[in-house]
Amino acid sequence: MEHVASGRQITCTTEAEVYELVGLRYVPPELREDQGEIDASEKGLLPRLVELTDMRGDLHVHTDWTDGRATMEQMAFAALERGLEYICFADHSQSLAMAGGLGPERLARQMEAIRELDARLPGIELLCGIEVDILADGRLDLPDETLAQLDFVTASIHSGFSQPQAQIMKRLRNAMENPYVRSIGHPTGRLLGRREPYEVDLEELAGLAAQTGTFLEINASYDRLDLPAPAVRRAVGLGATIVICTDAHHPTDFDNLKFGVWEGRRGWLEAKNVANTRPFAECRRVSAHKK
Repeated sequence: MEHVASGRQITCTTEAEVYELVGLRYVPPELREDQGEIDASEKGLLPRLVELTDMRGDLHVHTDWTDGRATMEQMAFAALERGLEYICFADHSQSLAMAGGLGPERLARQMEAIRELDARLPGIELLCGIEVDILADGRLDLPDETLAQLDFVTASIHSGFSQPQAQIMKRLRNAMENPYVRSIGHPTGRLLGRREPYEVDLEELAGLAAQTGTFLEINASYDRLDLPAPAVRRAVGLGATIVICTDAHHPTDFDNLKFGVWEGRRGWLEAKNVANTRPFAECRRVSAHKK
C-alpha cells in the first residue's frame, strides 16, 4: 500500500501491520461491522474477545434418556476428548412427551446414574441438570422440590411461540424469578431459515437477567445461534452474564461450541462475561445469590 504522508510504498505482511500503520489497534474480523469498532480502536477500548480455549464446561447436554442419540457415558467421553472440564446433563422435562421428557421419578433415577458415572469417570465433572420447559401459562414443568436437587437448571420455551409479547415476557420473568433456574436456554426461540423468533423484549430480558442473576444462553447449535450477537452485546452492557452451550444431542455436537463462541465474538463478548469460562464451583457462585 502507499503511505499518503511520505509518498512511499509500504508493504504490510499482516492485517495488524495495516492497522498499526494508520494508528489503530488491530480490529478482529468479527467486529468489522461499523458498530463503533474504529472509535474503540482509537481509544484503546476494544474488548479481549472470548476464545474457544477459554471454554471450560458445557451446561446444556442431552442424552438418550430423552431425545439425545448417545448414552451419558458416550457424551462424557466426547466432552473429555475435547478438553472440557465439566458438562451438565440437561435432558427435557416431562411436558415434551414426544422427546420422552423426564418427570420427577425418572429424573431421580437419572441423577443416581449420573452420580455413579461421575464417581468412576476421572478427568471430567458430570453434573445433574434439566432443561425444564416454561409452560404456556408461565409455570415451570417440574416442582421446585425437584429443581432444588439439581446442580444446574436451564429453563426454555418450547411451545406457545405465537403468544403476544406480554405473555412471552411473563413466562420468561416467572422462570427467571424462580430461585433454582440458573439459565434461559435459546432465549429468542429462533431456528435459522425455519422459524422466526417469538415476541421477546430483549431489553427487558437482559435487565431481568442482570436483576435476577440468571444467565442468558448463546445456544451454539448452528441452526439457532441464539442469543444473536447484537442481543449479546446489549445484554452484557446491561449487566447480564452469558453461558455458551452446545445443546448437544450427539457426541459430535460438542464441535459446535466454536459456533457459539464466534457468535459471542460478534457481540463483543469477553471471557469475563461468560460463566462457563470458569470452573463450575466458581460459575455456580456467580448466581448463588438466587438461592
